[in-house]
Amino acid sequence: MTGWFPNPGEAGDILRWLAVLMLSGWLCVPLARRLVPDVPFFAQFALAKCLGWVIAGYAGWLPAALGVLPFSGTGGSAAFLTLFATWFTASRGSRADPMPWRQIVVAELAFVTLFAFGLAQRVTHANLAYLEKPTNLGFLTALLHAETMPPAEAWFSGNQINYYYLGHVTSAVFAQMAAVQPDHAYQLSMASLFALTGVGIAASVIAILPAAGKTVAQAAGALAALAALYAGNLHAFLYNV
Repeated sequence: MTGWFPNPGEAGDILRWLAVLMLSGWLCVPLARRLVPDVPFFAQFALAKCLGWVIAGYAGWLPAALGVLPFSGTGGSAAFLTLFATWFTASRGSRADPMPWRQIVVAELAFVTLFAFGLAQRVTHANLAYLEKPTNLGFLTALLHAETMPPAEAWFSGNQINYYYLGHVTSAVFAQMAAVQPDHAYQLSMASLFALTGVGIAASVIAILPAAGKTVAQAAGALAALAALYAGNLHAFLYNV
């Protein structure tokens, strides 16, 4: 996944990944509306996106960590079942509020736009052979072959990973659900985290500034998201990665 125009196989990976990512968020909308019923729907929808990412990762990890199911081949299935169970449970007994379709379209467009920008930045720096990238890819590959948790150490044969790896697990779960190979999953995960961070920060600011008015709150949310994504700790500017 290295060019501006993906080949058919890469395009298929991107579309499957986005479909799974969108579905995971949609299935968590009822839970998000229960958790934060008094904030604008955009904030609820952004929370649902983040919940889908977190719940899927934890649901794939827990059975393997408990020794109930092997992670390889079943982590994605466990995540799907848990997400559908979340939707079913949170939907029961809740008010059938009409879905604000216009806001949904706006929220999805904002998310997909950020995802596209994040992926574009990754494909222009697609080399995974420097900084922490080889280690991250090694963790992700090891996880996709793991039976139990922690997975095997990619750099020290016969031992288990002794480093925090749950974020890598989430990427591996989505790789399983979308049937994507590790190298592509790495790039798509980075784009996903870029988009989730952006919409999450924007939604948080919009949710805490209702008194400022809709226009001011949205402008402040967009500015906060851009500041976090493109300034942050200035790592991207300093290292050009």
